[in-house]
Amino acid sequence: MLRKVIANLTAQQAWDIYVSTSEKLFLSNFRLDTNPIYATELKKMCDRYVADIPTGDGKLFTTDELDHISNLLVKHLENYINGLGGIDKIKYYAEEDLKEIAKQEWEDIIRAIMKKYGVTREVAEAVFERR
Repeated sequence: MLRKVIANLTAQQAWDIYVSTSEKLFLSNFRLDTNPIYATELKKMCDRYVADIPTGDGKLFTTDELDHISNLLVKHLENYINGLGGIDKIKYYAEEDLKEIAKQEWEDIIRAIMKKYGVTREVAEAVFERR
């Protein structure tokens, strides 16, 4: 049984809550992954993505809830692709662009840690090296 808050989500709301990137970046990352998933396989893509969503409201998601969220994300991406005019109209990021975006995201994380905890860059980066 789905929690009411999950059962009542729209596709747009699910995207806004559970995905922290643009549709273009989301699709591009899967396309250029070591095990690529293409836009023709949205369900497979979204199933892989939701497997990494840890919790909802402090509780683990059930399999049914993750499947429901995945289906909503598929619907959202279908709407996005249809809005572009079809699958052949998707403009993907190039691999170099994805690397630059990842580098900028890393810098943002390190700066946030430095600011929040008042530590040096070396200390902030060391947090990740220990893992």
